[in-house]
Amino acid sequence: MPVWGLALLLALCAVRLPAVVQPLGPDQGIYAYVGQTILNGGLPYRDAWDQKPPGLHAFYALMWWVWPGAPVVAATDAALAWLVAWLLWRVAPRFGGSRAAGPLAAGLFLLLGDPAFSRLAGVRVRGQGEVFIGALVTLSLWTMLRALAPPRRSTGAVRVLAATSGVLLGLAVMVKYQAAVYVAPLAITALLAGEHQGGRARRAGILAWSLVGFILPMSITAVTFASRGALGALWDATVIYNLRYAGETYATAGSFLGYLVTFPVQHARVDALWLLGGAGSVILLARSYRHRVLWVPLGWTAAACLAIAINGSRSLPQYFLQAFPPLALSAALAADAFRPLSRSLRLVLVLVVAVAVGRVVSFPKAIAATAWDVAHVTGRIDRDAYLQRFAGRPGDKYSAPDVAELGDWIRSHSDSPDDVYVFGFSAGAYVHAGRPSASRFFWSMPVINRFNDGRPGYGPAGLLEDLQRRPPRLVALQRDDFGPGKQPDSRGWFLAQPALRGWLATHYEPAGAFNRYELWKRSD
Repeated sequence: MPVWGLALLLALCAVRLPAVVQPLGPDQGIYAYVGQTILNGGLPYRDAWDQKPPGLHAFYALMWWVWPGAPVVAATDAALAWLVAWLLWRVAPRFGGSRAAGPLAAGLFLLLGDPAFSRLAGVRVRGQGEVFIGALVTLSLWTMLRALAPPRRSTGAVRVLAATSGVLLGLAVMVKYQAAVYVAPLAITALLAGEHQGGRARRAGILAWSLVGFILPMSITAVTFASRGALGALWDATVIYNLRYAGETYATAGSFLGYLVTFPVQHARVDALWLLGGAGSVILLARSYRHRVLWVPLGWTAAACLAIAINGSRSLPQYFLQAFPPLALSAALAADAFRPLSRSLRLVLVLVVAVAVGRVVSFPKAIAATAWDVAHVTGRIDRDAYLQRFAGRPGDKYSAPDVAELGDWIRSHSDSPDDVYVFGFSAGAYVHAGRPSASRFFWSMPVINRFNDGRPGYGPAGLLEDLQRRPPRLVALQRDDFGPGKQPDSRGWFLAQPALRGWLATHYEPAGAFNRYELWKRSD
């Protein structure tokens, strides 16, 4: 690869670094709080309720242990992007790609997969579970390819590599259960990518060892929660709640299949990586009858689409991130099909692709977002002015300056041992203030949805029990957090519950209000 090409890839890696000054996104605040709870000896779902599987919380606990602060989210996101780019560079030749296919796949992934193209400079998508899934699945497939390499290693080493490949995929499942669908491309890799690297029995044995490793993370998780009496809480939060959450978007099985078929086309209209990767997948499909190994990236992309659809048809931007690695790989491998063309025809093709990409994404928007980060890094704008970029639209659940101001208020009006309570969608305030929630329901949605209402420990009654057992020093009720004009918001819902309103009126006094929060202090 020419020096200028390598320099370009390094620049694409470096351009993500200024984002480390970004605040916590709304979901990231939830993950960070649960991660802190783990570090303090607590257990997800029992001590801090969230519907995501425990793998994501464990990763955030590890991140906070290494670097306790909001910058670790963007830093981890960038590190995982660099890892995936390097892996794509390495695996592309194994699928018949030319020497240029690897660098091209890495470059497309780094350029078009940059979160800066997203709304609010990407603060809502950095460090999401799908980022971890994409990296873990890519690393799993790369490890499988190493196990399938010509038999130069000992049998024990091959088994370790195969089992490690399975463990990595099992960890992805513990981030989101639907990642189990990636077993299919892993199996396709074992059967097709290694068909010239040993007999069928050898490849079947490698796949079997990978499946042994695959079940290991799930087994350890089940034993851990069962030993601490929280297996039921784990099941309810991560299975029952998520089935209802995803099922709300599908009336019938036909609507699920309809979304699965149509969303890739719809998303290709707004995401350049989906546009190029989708077109590349069509080309690979046409070539796969001669090159069966191409079924690996095709199967990988198909599995990603299925995982996205299982999430539900809400089309949240983070859902689509896990498909970025196979889409970049497919686009790069498909480019090899045009190598026999003349140089002039290839130049025309490049220009057509560039125009198509330019119509789908806004490079000025991404440049402006990165420049804003750089301005804060270099001290040209202060923190308050910088956070205003992440204020969101009126009625958004999330506003970074509001969350920061609430965190400052909590910290200045309480002591470090004090419990506090924020009923809304502002978990980052706990993290910013360094204060624990008085209830395991540290954000409002599962209570407002009346999940498991009527069962001990759930619903409004369960929340009240928590608040009576650990009376918070401060209470903040969030307003207008479900969109303009939508009622009830978190504050309205809380005050509409007679028992909760009575508890608040009896033991607390108003402490003012600012932005979207109504504030209360304990009377004593």
